[in-house]
Amino acid sequence: MQLLAEPDRSMSSIAKLLGVSRSTLYKALPGLVTPQLAQARLNAQLARLPAGRRSLPSVEPHDQVLSTPGK
Repeated sequence: MQLLAEPDRSMSSIAKLLGVSRSTLYKALPGLVTPQLAQARLNAQLARLPAGRRSLPSVEPHDQVLSTPGK
């Protein structure tokens, strides 16, 4: 239970530590993860994702096509 409270700890790493599969862990612990804990874990995972480096595509060509009156 203490392992679940650590937001940086993944279900995979907990399952590996316990020597069980992730599915077994999910089946055994469905009610133990509170919504707040689930949100904290998700936020921790999202924070570890790399920042996007691609620029957003331009929508101007599409706007021009859509604003051109039909023939």
